[in-house]
Amino acid sequence: MLDDRQVQIAPAWSDIPAGVEITKFRANFELPPATFLHHVGLDWQILVEGKLVSYSDYRKKVVLQQRGMDLDADGEIVIGGVRLGDTMPTAAYEIFLKGLEAELATAEVEVPQSDRVVRLDKAKLEMQAQYGSGVRSLVNELFMQRGLIKDGAHGRALVDRPVQLLAAAITRIREKGHEPNFANNSALLHSAAFGYIKEQTGCGWSEHQGEEEYRKALNLARRFVLQLREQLQWRSWR
Repeated sequence: MLDDRQVQIAPAWSDIPAGVEITKFRANFELPPATFLHHVGLDWQILVEGKLVSYSDYRKKVVLQQRGMDLDADGEIVIGGVRLGDTMPTAAYEIFLKGLEAELATAEVEVPQSDRVVRLDKAKLEMQAQYGSGVRSLVNELFMQRGLIKDGAHGRALVDRPVQLLAAAITRIREKGHEPNFANNSALLHSAAFGYIKEQTGCGWSEHQGEEEYRKALNLARRFVLQLREQLQWRSWR
């Protein structure tokens, strides 16, 4: 909610199949006037006391509370902690539920106002940045280990003579028809880490969906760094 009159709706991600070419373009055209009809059966999520809840469940709860009833954790109607369905004959309870359904269809329940701005696209970008920073931190730790990469982040020792994992990353780039052109060791290692994640998951960094997938990607980066450290240590012993 942007203010009391504006709502912004934005996609959190785009589910585009691999191999599909996307062309961006801009077009200026006049849209005919639109008339809002109804919500086509969608159920809205609203923020109540810091928690996201279904609007239909919230409305049902409010209407029941106005009658001195409530909903328990399983969504059953209760009075004084006792389930109404356990105290009424089945036929009577079904009649009660039908009457409640009819009342809910016309009930107007005010949605509690929140001072928060909900931006799904912004939340997704913040998650990408947070876990992306975690991946980069793992890679940067390699440069802080004395003697592991002798010419450091700005050198070119690994670009000119890559270890196995980095050679595989360079090969992947060439297989896509691109010629790798890394300015220094740092650029190569960061590209290889994110490339490894994409190879293992089949998703580009912005294509992961939800925090669980980004945690998985970060764990893959940790595995990549451990393997790379082992290869670099073996080289330093030679």
